[in-house]
Amino acid sequence: MGESTRAYPDRISLSDTAEHYLGLLADDLQLGKVGLHQLPPSLAKLIAYAHQDGYDAGRRSRDTEVENLTRTADHWYLRANNTSAQVREIMAARVDQGLIAAYNEQLRDAAHTRDQASGDDARKGAA
Repeated sequence: MGESTRAYPDRISLSDTAEHYLGLLADDLQLGKVGLHQLPPSLAKLIAYAHQDGYDAGRRSRDTEVENLTRTADHWYLRANNTSAQVREIMAARVDQGLIAAYNEQLRDAAHTRDQASGDDARKGAA
């Protein structure tokens, strides 16, 4: 959707009747007395946006914890299912893979920088 040119106050107000009705509707949604499919599209869209925004914020707040727990679980799985020698070999291979990936990334960055510099030189020559 395009950018909105509408300006909104800090707190949008509704009539007392609308405020009361929406409050009751919210309670009934939570209790299961009314379903999202019964709402007008604009209200269902507002609820969907709020839900997604809350979900995303909650997920982001837990990402680090999930990553740490996953790493810990992977570590103990590796230790439980391999001998000490196998663990050392696997860890060495992972370090090697990480070094190779870092080296390749440096090569890509250097090539990108070189390409940009040669493009700048070509533009200067054309001017």
